[in-house]
Order: sequence, then C-alpha cells, then structure tokens
Amino acid sequence: SLPAAAHSVFFLPQQAYIIAGSLREQLSYPWSAGGQQRVCSDDELARVLGCVGLEHIPRMLESESDERHLNVYDRWVSAQTWARVLSPGERQRMSVGRVLFWRPAFAILDECTSSLDVEGEAAVYRAMQDAGITVVSVGHRAELRRFHRRRLHLLADGSHYMTHHHTPEAFNILVAGRQGSGKSTFLQTLCDSLPSLSIQWLSEGDKQLFDISADPTVLAEEVLDPFCVFDAVSGTRAIRRCGMLVRDHGHSHKLLVELIDTPGIDSQDTSQAQRDIEVVAWEIERRLHVSLDDEVRAARRKTKGRGHVHAVVYMVPAPVCASAQTDSACHRMDAAVDLLSDIDVLAIRRLAQYASVLVAVGKADTLEQADRRLLRDRT
Repeated sequence: SLPAAAHSVFFLPQQAYIIAGSLREQLSYPWSAGGQQRVCSDDELARVLGCVGLEHIPRMLESESDERHLNVYDRWVSAQTWARVLSPGERQRMSVGRVLFWRPAFAILDECTSSLDVEGEAAVYRAMQDAGITVVSVGHRAELRRFHRRRLHLLADGSHYMTHHHTPEAFNILVAGRQGSGKSTFLQTLCDSLPSLSIQWLSEGDKQLFDISADPTVLAEEVLDPFCVFDAVSGTRAIRRCGMLVRDHGHSHKLLVELIDTPGIDSQDTSQAQRDIEVVAWEIERRLHVSLDDEVRAARRKTKGRGHVHAVVYMVPAPVCASAQTDSACHRMDAAVDLLSDIDVLAIRRLAQYASVLVAVGKADTLEQADRRLLRDRT
C-alpha cells in the first residue's frame, strides 16, 4: 500500500537541500508525510539509490563515519561531510531519490536536474515515470519535452497557452501528381491562405533563390513576389521548396512549414512516367537519409535539421465527364468522374514506401466504385 504521500505534491528546487543525518534519513526527508513515518528495508533504499545512479554512495560512506558498528544506512553523517562527499549532480540525484522514496502524486521540478548530463537526466525522468508520478517541470533544456505530454507557455503580457506533445515545431508537405493536376495552384492557394507568413527560404532544384539565414536584413518581399512563389501557369520543371514561418492570429505559436512542389508526372508515356516518379521518390528518399544524418549531427550541436518529408499529397486531375471520350460536347457535371489511371496507382504505391500519402481527388463523391476498390486493394 502506498503511503499518505501518494496524495501529496513534492517540490524540488534547483539547489537540493541536504541535511545532517544518516543515509536513511537523507533519502526519507522529510521524515513524515501526512503525519506518517515510513519505514523501509535496506533493499528498498538500495533500489532507490540504483534508480538515481547513487548505488556507490554506501561504499563511499564506509570510511566517513566512526559508527562502524551500525548499518551503513544508519550511520550519522555531518552536513559538512555530505557537502564534501556529494557533487552538485549527486545532490540533485539524492533529491530525486526522495521523490522515488515517497512516490507522491505530483512532483514539481524547478531546474532540479540542471547539474546532470542528458543521459542522467533521462534516467531519473524515466524512473519517475515508471513510478507513476505526474511531473511538472520548469526548465530550459529542449530534451525535457520528450518526458512531458503538455507544454505551458507563459507570455510577458501575463497570458498563457498550452500545447500538447504532438504539436510540431516544423512540418513539411510534398505535393505530387500527373501533369495538369493543379499541384502548383493548390500550393500557391495554400501559401496565400496561411496567416502571418514570412518566407524563410526558396529553392528550385539545386539553385537557392532566397535564404533569410544568409542575410537576415533582406526580406523575402524585396526579392520575391509572395503571390507567385509557385508557378501555376507554366508548370514546375524542377523540385521547388519553399520554407515559411507561420504564426497564428494571436502570435502565440509559430510553425515552420515547408511546401515542396514536384514536376508533373507524364500522363501518356508509362516509361517517362516511371522516370518522373523516381525523381519524386528520390527527393523523399534523399531527405530521409539526410534527416538521419542531421539527427546525429544535431544531437551533437544541439541544433535541428530540416528533416524528412512528413506527408505526400497526391493530386488526381479535376473530374471530367464520363462521356467525354465519346461526346466532347458533353458538359454535364453530374456525370463527371475522377479518372484514376494505372500511372496514378503506380505513383501512389511507389511514394507510399517512404511517406504517408493523402490522395486528393477533384470530386471525391464521383470517384468510380472500381477506382475506390483499386485504391483500397492495390495501394
């Protein structure tokens, strides 16, 4: 059964409070919680010390006390000796050990792991998670985010907002499709609809058209037309990438969005279509390999790379009349159907090997039943 502390809240400051007393008293501080004393075995104390990486402390105390006849956990140790024996990081580990000893319902940690390295910090957080303790952290390390489900943002004007652990800081979308499917128009429309947008970079193929990191004093609007970022008239001949910083209407959250336009896939020649599909597939695969390398380098530099493609939008051309092949004068939109060709299926299956693919059809309710089955069975 859990002690009364299971219904309490523990607060751990950045500078751990170390008392004069035995190791048992050090770990069980405060000695009473909810008016109860908690008695535990030496094995449990050893387990707690092991969870926070302090299993070597009993051996260190063997020569630090004159009470050799007592159990090492019960030998009295002065505050000065504790200060000499424990490093700043070990003091913080001892403080976390008290949380594991008492197992409270909540623990508020105010930079209480700042003296630990990343691996040590991860170990103590995992130990608290395994003990079922709800942790509220005040800290500046980005590594702490992975141990929390929610993030509270406090703003200078006194307001606040909360984001969940799955709220991304960056996201990118690659759009593919056959020639004439409206990819560039879709991307430009999406670009125009994003609020508080500022372009960060724009590239076409291997050519960098704009990069704010190269010269932060030059605004994208001075060299680019924001309403013509994607060429919806002549079509895309090389992969075009546009990175933009988007803020919500309250400017309380920002998101780095990258939109990627790709050359249209040939609709007639299957061999050429396969080559076009491979160009798009290589862009996804290349970024996947680069992102893995970036993650390793970013972990060392504590920075972030641009990452792999998160999602692919595959566009099917706008619906045409079912009788268009036999009656070119037919304009009955109630007879319109979306034509999903074998080339579309080939492209979707190929691109889906690397990323999640969303199929965007011009008029979803008119997709022929056979094509619906084709998508379900073959992709």
